[in-house]
Amino acid sequence: MINQRTLVIAAAGVGAAVLLYVVTRGAKNVGQDIGSGAIDLADGVVKGAVTSAGSILGIPLTDAEKAAKARKEGDVWAASEYMPAVDFIKWLAAGMPKN
Repeated sequence: MINQRTLVIAAAGVGAAVLLYVVTRGAKNVGQDIGSGAIDLADGVVKGAVTSAGSILGIPLTDAEKAAKARKEGDVWAASEYMPAVDFIKWLAAGMPKN
């Protein structure tokens, strides 16, 4: 069992590390780092949920090589599967160029 003295020493060590980090990075940068980390976490959660839902529904992950091949062949169905939605819509709006 950890005694109270060990906990106080550990807390002091963590506090010193945080203080050193703030001093070397600056409070503004620390806030930006924390905010960036929170955004990255939320982004990862959303991407994971979307990827999992797509996998359950049988929607394949985007694949740049397969998308390029589908565009070159004019295969709209395959292009819709392998291109990100925004890119697919732009490709359709551009008249489906075969590049």
